[in-house]
Amino acid sequence: PIAIDYAYASQVAYKSLDTAQDQLDLWFGVKNAAVYNETAVETFKKERGFLGSRLVYRLVEFPSVPGFAVIVVRGTKNAFDFLTDIQIYGAAALLQLVRFLLPAGDAWTPILHRVVSFMNILENSSLTNVTPYRETTEFIKYLKEQGRYKQLHITGHSLGGGIAMISGAQTETPAIAISGPNLRLSRLTFQPPVSEEAVNSFTLNYIPRRDIVPMIDDRGDLVQQIQCNTGVNNPFGCHKSGRTTCQLMHDCGSGDRSIPCFCVEDYGFPEPTPRPGTNRTYAEACIEQVPLSVG
Repeated sequence: PIAIDYAYASQVAYKSLDTAQDQLDLWFGVKNAAVYNETAVETFKKERGFLGSRLVYRLVEFPSVPGFAVIVVRGTKNAFDFLTDIQIYGAAALLQLVRFLLPAGDAWTPILHRVVSFMNILENSSLTNVTPYRETTEFIKYLKEQGRYKQLHITGHSLGGGIAMISGAQTETPAIAISGPNLRLSRLTFQPPVSEEAVNSFTLNYIPRRDIVPMIDDRGDLVQQIQCNTGVNNPFGCHKSGRTTCQLMHDCGSGDRSIPCFCVEDYGFPEPTPRPGTNRTYAEACIEQVPLSVG
């Protein structure tokens, strides 16, 4: 998979399982090029006591690449997810604001991660037990113990991207986040804590310009800043996963993926140039196309 594949997989994670599988088939242009292994997720939840969990994540396998799989974590979708955001990142966001307001506030940066850690000691232990990254971290360990996969990646958008980076750093598994909140200041609050080296070595965050969510917490070393084609008065538009997918395709190329019609119709990107030998316009192709999901 390439960057746009992680972005799109993170986007369709918000859909129901049946819809998401259809969307992946359309995206890759071949049926079952990427397949959800829901059995593995359900078996893990039963064996490790996570059946009551509200966290949504899926395991995607690629039959043409044996031994490789991607865990996709859904981002913020409801009030519970929003409260989870606050629980994980509230202290870091508050201290970022204080640092901004204080004269010479940047001088405090080297110790802020310890201040965040101290603030989180006051957190109720019952809340610590339901932190969602605990489940995805255990799932990665579970899959590695089985030895079925030679290579695992984890990805997600928004809160899903933040959780992906936490679990990736904890288990030394490559994590690709799309518009995820960062974790440099919060790294000592997690159980187990995360080293700065792990943050810088195993996490990558794709950050659209003016996107508010990735402004939370301090960034690790591996960040890819991308453009956002919304106006400056619409920063929340830069957080849309569908727009990020389109932006990556526009800036970096689409490879052999078809440009989704929503890139032009919903997000205002220019129509792509037809491939040589194509005898129909992009508009005509969109009329015939089974619609890909808009995020």
